Amino acid sequence: MTSPNWAHEAMRALELNKRALFEAHRGAFAWHAPTKTMVLFGNQGQPHEVTKVLRLRCDEAGITVRAIAICDESYSFAMLVEHADEGFMTRMLNEASKSILGEQYNESNFGRYQQSVAAARIGQFFVEP
Repeated sequence: MTSPNWAHEAMRALELNKRALFEAHRGAFAWHAPTKTMVLFGNQGQPHEVTKVLRLRCDEAGITVRAIAICDESYSFAMLVEHADEGFMTRMLNEASKSILGEQYNESNFGRYQQSVAAARIGQFFVEP
């Protein structure tokens, strides 16, 4: 099996993120099951800073970062990582975003609401025709 072009796949994930998942501030889901690749995405601004922290945390955890794509407007990003645990990667993404964006709402009702919006939108995308 030949390996996908990860830079191209990251751009595809970014386009999907911008087109279908923008209302979800951030999230993670499986992208390429045969290689245990997940996409982490964000739509909250400061993508260069957030992805820098994510890359560092992935390096510390021994997780391979396959590719990163950042939109020209510098608001959204998609990062492909070699990992299969969506919950673990979502927590890592939330912690990295919080460290950069200074978010306190993750523990509040608004934070729980945003997490439910992200989960619902991701789930809805995958079941819509």
